Amino acid sequence: MGLNKEVLSLPALEPAVTEVAILATQGYYTGSFGGGFLTYSHSRITASKGLLTEEQMKNITAGEKPADLGEKESVAFDLAMRLVKGGKPLEQELWEKANAILGKDQTLHVIQLVAYYSLHGVTLNAGIIGAPEGERIWNL
Repeated sequence: MGLNKEVLSLPALEPAVTEVAILATQGYYTGSFGGGFLTYSHSRITASKGLLTEEQMKNITAGEKPADLGEKESVAFDLAMRLVKGGKPLEQELWEKANAILGKDQTLHVIQLVAYYSLHGVTLNAGIIGAPEGERIWNL
């Protein structure tokens, strides 16, 4: 759990950007069974802070970029989806766009979040760990 605290407290990343990266990553790994525990928990965190609407979160976890995301959140979504789909190096154009919008530190932080939450996604998929019994991911 110490690593979780360290990753989430990296400097310079805005809360909404963080949650977009996490939700996009978790949606990719757990979407086939309706979302996992991290989608459940982070949707609650995001909603309680008023960072994203429920509709935006649903779209993000379904791998669809909401048209009404801010510029920083939009590029975080693009980075996360590109990285989780993998298969080849990150394109220079996306790297440069992210750096221009987020700055180098925030761009690297998004990459670290995607890597870290990919590990969680794979681990949670081993047990198909979803929302707590009796709870639903949506209808916040």
